[in-house]
Amino acid sequence: MKRLFAFAFSIVVALLVISCAKSPDEQIQQAEAAMEAAEAAGAQQYAPEAWNQAKQAMERMNAELSAQDHKFILFRNFNTARTLADEATNAANQAKAEADKKKAQLRADVTKMIADVRSTLQSAQSQLSALPRTAAVNTANLRSKLDAAGRLLGKAQSDMGAERFDSAMASAGDARDNIVEVLRAIEQATPRPAVRKR
Repeated sequence: MKRLFAFAFSIVVALLVISCAKSPDEQIQQAEAAMEAAEAAGAQQYAPEAWNQAKQAMERMNAELSAQDHKFILFRNFNTARTLADEATNAANQAKAEADKKKAQLRADVTKMIADVRSTLQSAQSQLSALPRTAAVNTANLRSKLDAAGRLLGKAQSDMGAERFDSAMASAGDARDNIVEVLRAIEQATPRPAVRKR
């Protein structure tokens, strides 16, 4: 009976050793996939702190895997590596979530800016068209500036589609500057009604 118990105990111990010595391939693949998804979402740019934490977690996991690989197979224990792989996966998912949130906010901000500038452009075009021909202003030059503003807004819209938010914001800002310049010229060229003295 003692022999049977000892044999059963040795089988249980051997199974535990083998299960601990097995590399956590599935968790490693999940961590790597999560990192790739975070990178594709632009976590380096839009969530740099969370991205760095995810990278550090991956480095700790890889260091632990390397340490276990250098051990004799019966002495390997991948429990820590499993834990680190889960941490790396969670950190990468967090980085992706933060990047997605930041991009959504930027998209909303730039979309609003483009819409506001486009509205101002339409107003400026109407005011320029309504300007009397006798006004001392080069309307062709002003119209050219408004056309350039329209092209800049088109570029901003295109940059938005490619998620180049900084470039989109810069183009929309340049368009706004052109329009403001035209509006000032229109204001200076518009005769003001005379104020009656009492």
